[in-house]
Amino acid sequence: PPVLGTHPETDYELQAVSTTQGGEELRSESLTFTTGSIPFESAVFDLVTRDPDRMQPGWTLVNLVVGDPFPPAVVAMLDEGGEMVWYHTFGGVEGFSGLQASRVDAGHILIGGNVPPEKRPRLVDLAGSILWEGPLQPEVPAQDGCLHHIFQQLPNGHYLGMMYDFDDGFLKDVVFEIDADLNPVWEWHVEDHIPEAAEQALHGNMAQLDLDHDAAYFNSRNLSAMFKLDRASGELLWELGEDRDFEMLGDHLDPWFLRSHAPEFLADGNLLVHDNGSSARRPYSRIMEYEVDQQALTIRPVWQYPPADGDDVWFSSVWGDADRLANGNTLFATGSVFDGDDTGRVVEVTPSGEVVWEVVFTAADGDPAGTYMVERIPSPIEELP
Repeated sequence: PPVLGTHPETDYELQAVSTTQGGEELRSESLTFTTGSIPFESAVFDLVTRDPDRMQPGWTLVNLVVGDPFPPAVVAMLDEGGEMVWYHTFGGVEGFSGLQASRVDAGHILIGGNVPPEKRPRLVDLAGSILWEGPLQPEVPAQDGCLHHIFQQLPNGHYLGMMYDFDDGFLKDVVFEIDADLNPVWEWHVEDHIPEAAEQALHGNMAQLDLDHDAAYFNSRNLSAMFKLDRASGELLWELGEDRDFEMLGDHLDPWFLRSHAPEFLADGNLLVHDNGSSARRPYSRIMEYEVDQQALTIRPVWQYPPADGDDVWFSSVWGDADRLANGNTLFATGSVFDGDDTGRVVEVTPSGEVVWEVVFTAADGDPAGTYMVERIPSPIEELP
């Protein structure tokens, strides 16, 4: 098995230790080695805060974007000290910022979304071996069939993704499901059901399936709206966003999300959103949690970071992800490499809004860097035998 948890350009001494059935401890000869340098331009990770007693244990899975939005495609894991301890590349081929990495099980990582041209989404093990590959990314970015933003494994072993249909001079989103042999299972063309899609690019950045209720969700950044649809017919069941189907409850002064990324329904039915904001209307970002009643079509803000009286102010016009962790904390990625945005960072906060882990991303020359999506996973050192 691979040796996990090492840092780049560091000296190590390795010794195997085992115990016999009789209780005798056996030790191998020591092996000393020095790890190599990282073979790509990496972000500089500045660990700002770490509170091990209150943070969710594990490593943090990210994609890396350094300096500009078209870097070599890389995903990485950071340990609790904010050090890179694992990475996987596409051989130096440039990709795009919307690359998604997700843990499939203890030893496997799925990498998809905006994979580089003429590459495929892939399932890899921790030694870097490619175990499975998905559909081929076209040679020319942002054209027909171009994969973007998400590529996820479903509980039934199928895969959910999004691709573009280039028509009438702009990009139109298509949500699709395929089986492990790449056979099409289901497809939904946004322009057939959302009228605005005939006139503008919607910039879809999230799709989810609810297999128990045969429903699906789609999020449009440009419309600041999320849609639920019947998977069998494709017809819309509701539209969630300002001036759409839902009534906003409560007395929040600025309750609606703008230009959002990665909305996700939690186990209790609440909705967690990375609310990017808008330079024209609300030039700061935040994380919002809403209580959603899908029958009564009502929505109410119940939590946000920063709190209303908080002073953690930032703006990220694009990118962003927020996840609710097993211990009740919230992990989010925000910031980008685009002009006017703050540089990237990954932050874990408690329900009361206290920061217990924060890593800031920059390039070595001080330029911005960051990550589009983030996921806290159990440490493979603890999981693997």
